[in-house]
Amino acid sequence: MLNSRRFLPLLVLVATPAWAQENEQPDLRASLSLERHVTANALESSFPLTDWYTALRGSIERTLALENGKITLGAAMEAKRFDTYEMEDDRGVTLSASAEQRVGNRLELRGSIGWMLSSEGDDLALQDTIIGIRTVTETFLATAQAGIDLGKGFALVIDAGVMRETPRPTRFEADIAEPQRLTPRKDRLELAAKLGRTAGSWTLAGTAGSEFVAAGRQGHAPYRFSLSRHKAVAEAKWTSETGIGIGGAIGAEYLTAVGGALSDLRPTYALALELPVRSGIALRASLAAGFDTRNTDDPVASWLERREIEASLPLGEKLTFGVGLYSSWREYLSLGGGEKAHGAYSELSYALAKPVTVTFRVDASTARFIGTDTEIPRLDAYLGLRANM
Repeated sequence: MLNSRRFLPLLVLVATPAWAQENEQPDLRASLSLERHVTANALESSFPLTDWYTALRGSIERTLALENGKITLGAAMEAKRFDTYEMEDDRGVTLSASAEQRVGNRLELRGSIGWMLSSEGDDLALQDTIIGIRTVTETFLATAQAGIDLGKGFALVIDAGVMRETPRPTRFEADIAEPQRLTPRKDRLELAAKLGRTAGSWTLAGTAGSEFVAAGRQGHAPYRFSLSRHKAVAEAKWTSETGIGIGGAIGAEYLTAVGGALSDLRPTYALALELPVRSGIALRASLAAGFDTRNTDDPVASWLERREIEASLPLGEKLTFGVGLYSSWREYLSLGGGEKAHGAYSELSYALAKPVTVTFRVDASTARFIGTDTEIPRLDAYLGLRANM
């Protein structure tokens, strides 16, 4: 995938029912990656400053088999440390547990809980002075899913999820000021139902869902708002015997927030193409548009349109070359203005002794902020090792 950590998928193109997926997985899985980066814009600002940083990620997952089900326990960590601008250091840890249970031949139940603690470093520019700031956020989440095989290729999947994000007061570098709560707590509820049918190479589905967000329901909140988002989407996917895949979705989304002061109805869409050419060469392209309520550039919500294309080419038995391009437009719904961005990446991956892979990658992008007429260039290169066990 293209390197954009802030982008979240807007639409899921036809999820396969749980009972139709392969369930043969090892009891214990782990991964570890270590990357050494150099970036030309450590502060991600219009005044580029070069720095080196190290990124470490790791995860472990244990599956316990049950009669007609399983329990999965997981933990993950991530840390990023800069050589010079330590104010930008990030770190986080995640714990999770999930359970699956089949009831008869037509019903499968799933549930999960998770806890995350993250510490995010950033900077605050005051005239000619840059001040480091740090915010610790604690997140709890829980999800539940019921999948029902209705027969004749039809399946119904019902989802529900809750999340609470609680940012602690932001601390300022060298304690030059008392900690301040800059971001409110957010409580989120999501509900969705999907009815789908698989017939040969085709999968068709219809999805309806809603999301409700309440921000600032706490003492000393910096601001408060409520938000609701509703969507209805029709989806289709076709897969050939040679591996060609085409998926699309089209529908409508309605968002209302801030007591009705913000109200918007827009068409939403997604299209994805996967095309294996020959000798391991693969082409992938996608475009999508929809509301984004999780990105924090706008405190309430934004509208995101994104286009991607990428290709992978094997250069030998163990060496693979990849390249990709993207462009996006993000409209800030409550602040006004927006961000136009485009970028590219290129990478080489070499499979060492199994299961270790070494990767060299370069990412370049430019973001232009409409309204302030600010342009932020980004250039990042890294050499990394990754092991999947």
